[in-house]
Amino acid sequence: MSGGPLLRRAVVMVVSIAMLAVVAPWVPFNHAPDRPLARSQVDGTSRGITPALKVAVADPDRDPIDVTFFGREVVSSTPVEEPFTVVVVPDPQKYVSTVELSATYRAQMRWIVASRQTLGTEFVVAVGDLVQRDESITQWKRANRAWQILDRFRVPYSVVPGNHDMAAGGGAELYDRLFPPERYEATPWYGGYLGDPTDGIPDPADRGNKDSYQLFTAAGSDFLVLNLEMDLPVAAVRWADDVIDAFPDRHVILVTHRWMDREGVRWRGPLYRRDVPVLAPERAWRDLVVPNCSVFMVIAGHDYGEAHRQDVNACGEPVFQLLTDYQDRPNGGDGWLRYYTFRPEEATIEATTFSVTRSGARAYERDADSRFALPWRASDPGFTRIGVA
Repeated sequence: MSGGPLLRRAVVMVVSIAMLAVVAPWVPFNHAPDRPLARSQVDGTSRGITPALKVAVADPDRDPIDVTFFGREVVSSTPVEEPFTVVVVPDPQKYVSTVELSATYRAQMRWIVASRQTLGTEFVVAVGDLVQRDESITQWKRANRAWQILDRFRVPYSVVPGNHDMAAGGGAELYDRLFPPERYEATPWYGGYLGDPTDGIPDPADRGNKDSYQLFTAAGSDFLVLNLEMDLPVAAVRWADDVIDAFPDRHVILVTHRWMDREGVRWRGPLYRRDVPVLAPERAWRDLVVPNCSVFMVIAGHDYGEAHRQDVNACGEPVFQLLTDYQDRPNGGDGWLRYYTFRPEEATIEATTFSVTRSGARAYERDADSRFALPWRASDPGFTRIGVA
């Protein structure tokens, strides 16, 4: 498994102490060494090109000890990283039901293009349910017309199928026809898919663009967007684990259609898939997300409403899990979108909920589930062992 220090606190020098001798017979138990006290450097300072590192150490049992010094360079002036944005398109399925509502679908895409420079939008993710009926070619054509707007302006994005995009047996004929890997293979951000023979990642099945990954870089950090199909088949989860291992230095955003309900509770069973073995979101959390410390965000839809929660992974770092779905609102969703603005200099991610069909203050929601901030810090450089005394 891979793990990156996404949220580690920066320090300059740390000292590790290891015991070298066994405890004398008359000592009932071994006491830990005293906390080391630096006698030379103060964190964040330097004294010359080759300073002498000194530390005072003691052991209550008078045992010999090792002192290991670790350090990293303090950069005097770091570049200012500009904010950037990731836009989420939540369950647009109702917009394809009529010609009039499909105009809202296209308006969302035109707004994404028009606001791209202002927001610094680097990527757009869809959480599934691109249509209401998977067998309706009319609905798929309307959805396709909307996403073609992003194609035309070369806005990086990813799609993933939801339950309305797939048949009960796991097939997705029209999704596969209109949103195949070939649609994206010429773009610089498309990484590959489950079944890709060219990316060097083992493929337990060929699922086309139903399971895919994309790559982008923003504000000096590298990201991996990992999309997994509805109900998380075991084969797709295993493949996702290999994808993460192939890109150990990237921050990972996991996108799937169904992850948790509007109370923020992860689902413990599948919705409807019986064609292949699947992992419930709660099991996928334990088996895929927790041990892979580079996964810092999970984005999903399906369940009406909004919710966000955070839990810690195996490295003790928070993983943000975010639900947005507005299809139960008037007019198929009233054009509501969610976007996340990453602010590296402030170490935060700001969530904003915006409607493309409203104006002024009415275009924003400001309740606690719609507008909030998350703590986030890009990777810090790691420590190097300087020496042992």
